Amino acid sequence: MAKGTKLSTKQMKMIMNYVKILSFTFLFTVVFSTVIWAQSDYFNQFKDPIETQLEQSLNRAYTLEQVYEVNEFVGSTRVSTYPLDVPYGTLSDYVLFAARNETTNWVFGLFKNGAVEWHTPEALQCSDIKVYGSMDLNLDGQVDIMVNCALFGRDNFRGFMYIYSWNGIQAELISHIENTQGGAQNTIETYEADSFGVLDLNGDGIMEIRGLDRDDPDQRSYWSWNGSAYGNWSTTPSPPSEGFYPADMAEGEVEAQIAKTDTGFTYQYTIISSPSSKRRITELFIDHGKPEKVGNPPMGWRFNGVGLSKYPFNWKYDGDNTKFMISPGDSLSEFELYSNTPPRVYNSYIRSEHKLPDYNIAFSVEKYLIDIRTNSHKGITLAPGPDLTGFNNNQLTDSLYNFLGRSCSELGWATDSTVCGQLEQQVNDVGDFLSAQDTVQAANALKEFIDLVEAEKDASLTSEGYALLYYNAQYLAARLPEPGPASGITCGCNNPVTQSSGTITIRNGETKCLNTSFSGSVFFESGGTLNVCSTASLQNIYGNQPGQINVSESGDVTVGNWNNNYAEDGLTNWGTTVFSNQATVNNGSLTNHGGMMVNGGLNQNNGLITNHGQLEVGNDLNINTSGNANTGSLTVEGRFTLNSGSFQNECHMQAGSFMINGLLDNSAGSSVISGGQLTLNSSGEIMLAGGKAMLSVGSAMLNGTVTSEGENLFVSQNMINYNSGASINAAGQPLYVVAPNLSSLTQDFAVADGSVLVIPATTCNPQGYNVSGN
Repeated sequence: MAKGTKLSTKQMKMIMNYVKILSFTFLFTVVFSTVIWAQSDYFNQFKDPIETQLEQSLNRAYTLEQVYEVNEFVGSTRVSTYPLDVPYGTLSDYVLFAARNETTNWVFGLFKNGAVEWHTPEALQCSDIKVYGSMDLNLDGQVDIMVNCALFGRDNFRGFMYIYSWNGIQAELISHIENTQGGAQNTIETYEADSFGVLDLNGDGIMEIRGLDRDDPDQRSYWSWNGSAYGNWSTTPSPPSEGFYPADMAEGEVEAQIAKTDTGFTYQYTIISSPSSKRRITELFIDHGKPEKVGNPPMGWRFNGVGLSKYPFNWKYDGDNTKFMISPGDSLSEFELYSNTPPRVYNSYIRSEHKLPDYNIAFSVEKYLIDIRTNSHKGITLAPGPDLTGFNNNQLTDSLYNFLGRSCSELGWATDSTVCGQLEQQVNDVGDFLSAQDTVQAANALKEFIDLVEAEKDASLTSEGYALLYYNAQYLAARLPEPGPASGITCGCNNPVTQSSGTITIRNGETKCLNTSFSGSVFFESGGTLNVCSTASLQNIYGNQPGQINVSESGDVTVGNWNNNYAEDGLTNWGTTVFSNQATVNNGSLTNHGGMMVNGGLNQNNGLITNHGQLEVGNDLNINTSGNANTGSLTVEGRFTLNSGSFQNECHMQAGSFMINGLLDNSAGSSVISGGQLTLNSSGEIMLAGGKAMLSVGSAMLNGTVTSEGENLFVSQNMINYNSGASINAAGQPLYVVAPNLSSLTQDFAVADGSVLVIPATTCNPQGYNVSGN
C-alpha cells in the first residue's frame, strides 16, 4: 500500500472483522485450553468413549475439543459468559462437551457415567462454539442450556444462540428455527458473537435475550419466550425507558435480632426468600444512615455503607458465584452491624438478580434511590435509630406508644390483643405520671411495662417486637429515677389544713393535708401525720407524741428546726426539702427520695438516715451508728465522719474529706470521691465489693484495712501513707491502686486471695476507669 493511501470504509470494516475473529478465536483457545489443561486427566479419560459413541451415533468421526465438569463450575463464570446454574439438580454430575468433525461442524452434548446421554441431533454449522451459561430462563421448572455459535466470515462475525431445555433425560431446542430458502435458520442471531445478554425486560421473571442487531450493530435486538420458543415476536417487550431493569422478582422478609452489649447494640439480620419468588435475592437495602461498625458479611456478599442518613445502606451479592445468591425458599444470616442507639422502624428493600442500567443511560443518585424504593420488594425491619440525647422524656414516651401501636396492628409483631391492651395502659400511665411530674411513679409504671415485655418474649412478641419495645423502654428508664415505692401521699384527704400561718396541731393519730401555702410550726399533740403537698415554711416541728411529716412530689418545704425525740418520728421527702440550719437525727428516721439540702451540718445519733435521691449537706456529716445508707447521690461539703458502726453506699458519695472509724461498705459500681484526705483509722475498714467500685481521694492516711472483692479501683492524686497495721486486701481479682508514690511502705501489701497491682498515676488504667479524680 502506497504511503498516504486512505483506507476505504469497506477495507476498514474487513480489517476490524479480522481483528474480532482473531480475538474471539484467541479467547476460545485460552478459555477451553485452560479447561482442558486444568482437567487433563479428566479430559483424556473421557476422550475415547465420547468420540467412539458419537461416531456410532452419527456415522461420522468427531474430535472432542471441550469438556466442562458441571460440579466444578456451578455458579461461576470461569468457563462461560453467564454462570452455570443448576437450579433443579438435573445437571449435577454431568460433563458438558463439544466435538467437531473435519468440516468444523460441531456437536454439543451431555456425558455421565460412561455414556453420552444426549447430543444435538444434527451438527451445528459454527466456526466455534462455547457454553454461554445455564439457568431456568422461562421458569418452566427445567434448566435451559445456552450455547453460543460463532460464525466467522470475510465480512462478518456472526453469533447464534441455541437454547436447549433439559429435563434430566432429554433436551429440547427452544430457540426459534425458521425455514428459509437456504434451509432452517436460527432466528436468535447477533451481529457480533459473544454479545448476547440475558435480562428481564418487563418484570415477569421470564428472561429475554438481547444482542446487537444483525444488520446494524448500533441497535439492539430482543428475543422473548412465547410459551413454546424464544424468538423475535410481536409480543416481545421493549426495554424500560429509564434504563433500570426490574429488580422486584423476589419476595421475602428481613428478620432482625438485636442484643444489648456493654457498648451499644448488635443488629443481626436474616434474609428469607419466599418460595414464591421468581428470581434469587442479590441485594438488601435498609433506610438508615451508616452504622458505627459493620461485621463481616456472609461469604459471597459485601457491605456498602453510603454514610449519609438519607441514603440506605445495603449488602450486595458480590458477583463471584451465584451459589451465594438466596434462592426461592432459602435464607441467609450473618448480616451484622453495631450501633450505640436503640432500634427504630425502617423500610427494607429486597432486590432480585437483575441487569444494571445500560452505559448510555443518564445515571444519577436521585434516580437510583427512586429505583431502589419503587423497584424492590418493600418490607419493614429494625435498624439503629437517631441520636436521642435531644429528646425529652415525654417525646420518648410518645415514641414508645407509637411503636407499641404499630407492633400490635400493621407490623404484626405483637399478636396477643390482651397483652397489647395491658401494655398500652402501662405506657399511658407513664405519660400521665410524667405530665404530673411524678417521675418515681412513672418509673414504676415503666418497670411494669418492661417486665411484661420480657415475659412475652418469644411468646406473643416476635424478635422485632421485643427488641423495639424492650430496648426503647430501657433507654427511657435510664433517664428516670430507680423504681421504688410510691409516695402513697394523699393530698386530697378529708382533713385539709385551711390556715396559712400559725401552728398546725395534729391530734389522736389523725392525718392532715397541707395543700396551700403555709408558714408556721407543726405540733404533734398526740401523734399523727401531716402530708405536705404545697409550698411550706415549717419553722419548728415538735410534739408530745411521735409524728410523721410526708412531703409529696409536689411539695416544696423549708424546715427550720425538727425535734425528733421519739423512735417513731419521721420525715420523708418525695419532693424538695431544705433545712435552713443544721439537722440532727436523734431518733426516728430521715428519708429522702427527692431533693434534700441541709444548709448546716447533719448529725446522726440514734436515728437513721437513708438517701435514695439527691442529698446535699452544706457542712459536716457525722454518722454514729449502723443501718444508715445511700442509694442515690450524697454530697458533703465538709467532712464525712463515720465514728462507729457501718454505712452502706450503693451509688455515689462525695465529700471534702473522709474520717473512717467504722465500716464504709461500697457496692458494685459505686464511687467514693474526695479532693481532700482520706483518714482510715485502725478501727476503720473500707470495703469495695462486687467490681468496678471506685475510691478516689486527694491523699490517704491508712492505718486500717481496705478490702476489695472483684476488680475495683483505689486512686490517690497525691501520697498514700501506708502505716503499720494497715492492709490492702484483694480477694480473687485485682484491686488497682493508682498513686504517684507510697510513703512508709515497709511491708508488702497483704493479699488474701488475689493480687494488688500498683501502677503510676500517669499510666492509663487497663480496666477503663476514669482516674482523673473527677
